[in-house]
Amino acid sequence: MRLKNSSYHYHNARFYTSTSVLLDHVDAKNLPVKILYASQGGTAQIFAMQLAEALEEIPGGDKRDVTVQGLHEGFPPSLLGVDGNDNSEDNAAVHIFLTATAGVGEPPDNARQFYEWLMNQSSSNDFEKVQYTVFGLGNQKAHPNHYNVVGKALDAKLNELGANRIYPLGLGDDGECIEDDYDTWMEDFLETVYRSSNDGVSISSAEDSMPVQEEEEKASAVDEEKVTLPTESGAAATTEDSGVILASCAGAKDKSGKRAVSSKYGRLKLAPSSTDVVRDNMMQLSASDTGSKPFYSPQTQPLQVLSNRPLNTQAGENGLYEMRVSLTSNNPKERLTYETGDHLMVYPQNSEAIVTGFLQQFDVDPHATIHPPETPGKHPYPHPTGITLTETLRHCVELTAAPSPAFARHILGRPKLDYKNEIAKPHRTVLDLMAEAGRQFALEEILYNLPPMKV
Repeated sequence: MRLKNSSYHYHNARFYTSTSVLLDHVDAKNLPVKILYASQGGTAQIFAMQLAEALEEIPGGDKRDVTVQGLHEGFPPSLLGVDGNDNSEDNAAVHIFLTATAGVGEPPDNARQFYEWLMNQSSSNDFEKVQYTVFGLGNQKAHPNHYNVVGKALDAKLNELGANRIYPLGLGDDGECIEDDYDTWMEDFLETVYRSSNDGVSISSAEDSMPVQEEEEKASAVDEEKVTLPTESGAAATTEDSGVILASCAGAKDKSGKRAVSSKYGRLKLAPSSTDVVRDNMMQLSASDTGSKPFYSPQTQPLQVLSNRPLNTQAGENGLYEMRVSLTSNNPKERLTYETGDHLMVYPQNSEAIVTGFLQQFDVDPHATIHPPETPGKHPYPHPTGITLTETLRHCVELTAAPSPAFARHILGRPKLDYKNEIAKPHRTVLDLMAEAGRQFALEEILYNLPPMKV
């Protein structure tokens, strides 16, 4: 079995549409927003949460009804408000689809039922009330013949059914720099639909599925002036968490010696632990008495790694490895079988060195157990609870991934950023940017924005 981490390359975001589009900004910006994601590895879900936060930060966004759902979390007609009820007007909403393409041109597992239902629909007046836009996630290098086919098909089918496309289809390429693709599309979408005061803007296009716009590469000049972001963008307030045993890491205390807590995200409850043992895996999160959802996919079990041999001349973040694992399990009834062509998902762990580097940024007990905030607010804690801070950093979050463009701008305190050349291309991590920023960060400010660990 060979495992390879994705590498980063760079290009411009592309926008597609197949017919003339009338953007009725007033109607769209006053409707509730339903962000619907179809995700195989978690990226589309992360993008959905980023969009929800961006919508809230637009003036008046705190009063806007924004929901985030997976396409598996509701009956397909109800997700679109076309279930035939008399109150369909009350179900009117802007539907923003963020969908990956899995395998060889297939919808992700959590979108199969919705996708099959939609493709079997015929034209209906109900769909004329649906306002939508789509962003697709694909990989042109890995799957050139199936690149973003699910996103394209979803956009085309909704248009065929008479739904109102309020913004052109966007395509992100994970073989290049998908974070930058999405950030560009998202910012243009928000500017056009929610920040613009001009109504009735018409966008025309040529043939179906032909590109109508490809952004010119933006100048790489970077605004070097440091700008302090306002409190509502996530700046830390200071308060004390008396239930935590503080370690000797002085870097995260404010001048009063109290723990910093974000004013934007719910304050996590940290309970002292009676042990400093760090679990080797998160298998216990599948038990019903933990209060947490299962961490691993069904049928996951610990296997012994027999060898892990680098195949590159130099080891690195994008290295290719040959891993040999034993399929023998402690329970003979659970023994795995493997045939040529099967995929084996492996849950990685962050190295002890980078975990220690993060812990040194926060003056809290590294073995304190994390519990959800008493008042979660609009931003639910995205990682498992009932485990320690060290276990969270070891198993549950991506510490070596480059931060999203929006998060990178926030950490550095700069509203303008050349993301490709400053962050993605050198593959700088959150820890790198925190060191450059040289300021105090609340634990919540970082944990809420770290992406989940990917298989």
